Amino acid sequence: MADIERTLAKFKIKSRRENRIQAFCPAHDDKNASLSILLSDNKLLLYCHAGCQVETILKATGLTFADLFIG
Repeated sequence: MADIERTLAKFKIKSRRENRIQAFCPAHDDKNASLSILLSDNKLLLYCHAGCQVETILKATGLTFADLFIG
């Protein structure tokens, strides 16, 4: 299980409110902060509004699926 702040440090965050984060997607040349990150039930959920797959986002950051589970 990962530390949330260490995992989130891999992303360029635009805004953060409670459990919702808007960030620039590292998987494409993002100029609009199209990556939504939600902290839900001790896991991070990633959704790129431009259509990037989670696997591609993780590869671009050097993270794994295990890093999305917060301990």
